[in-house]
Amino acid sequence: MTKIREKLLQYPIVAAILLMLFYVIFLVAPVAIIFLIIRPDTHMMRAFLYVTISSCFMFLLWFIVVPYGFHLPKGKLQTFKEYIEVLHLNKFRPAMFNIGLGVCCAMVVLISSLLTTILFADYIFDINRNLPPNSWAVLIAIVPGFWEEVAFRGVLLALFLRRYSEKTAIFLDALFFSIMHLTNLIGREITDLTLVYVGSQLVYTFFAGLFFAYMLVKTSSLIPCIITHYMVDAFIGIFTYATSVDPYLFAVLDAILGSGALPAIINILLIKKLSKHYELSKINYQK
Repeated sequence: MTKIREKLLQYPIVAAILLMLFYVIFLVAPVAIIFLIIRPDTHMMRAFLYVTISSCFMFLLWFIVVPYGFHLPKGKLQTFKEYIEVLHLNKFRPAMFNIGLGVCCAMVVLISSLLTTILFADYIFDINRNLPPNSWAVLIAIVPGFWEEVAFRGVLLALFLRRYSEKTAIFLDALFFSIMHLTNLIGREITDLTLVYVGSQLVYTFFAGLFFAYMLVKTSSLIPCIITHYMVDAFIGIFTYATSVDPYLFAVLDAILGSGALPAIINILLIKKLSKHYELSKINYQK
């Protein structure tokens, strides 16, 4: 087992593939438990159980199995506090900068998505659509908003930064983040529209992964990444609710203009400019 752990540290791409396999298992298991075993009657109960059970599984994977089973992403740890530092979950200061940056980057994505919807579809404003009891997106978004950031910007990015340059590590992190969204094909009927939808999702999550990873590198804090990710997932439905839309065309436009390439470029420039005005500590990833 010790030799396997050493090999995983030496070959981070292999380690990342292994972690993604575990991630898929721990991602699917809660859904199977909820819909095949518990079978709740209401949307509220489904959302609550999904967040609760998924968070338990994710905690087991990323806070127990990964650091103490595989000794990733930086080798054997002495304390839990040390692992929190590796994930950059302990750095809240400068608090206003981290919170403000997260909110600003989220608004860039949401406004870009809104403008794309207005220009290329018949946009419908319905704020209740994304709030309970009509939708539980604000609750369900906790799972991807927090745990995907722990997984990809916390663990995988730290793993890549040990062996590669910042640019290469950011690219690989975004690539794995994008590929992971192929899991959205699980349980779906495979149609042309499904393939186009998931294909566009692979594109915009790749670009989102780029600016999330860049944000982590520049701030050495996972907090703004979590805030941005949660806000986008929780409220994107309000900004993209429309009728009379060509789903194929809109999927492509969304990948480029809406929540994909354009807002990612804007956010990278925003992060670069704002980070110059603050003294942000840098972590030595090679330790």
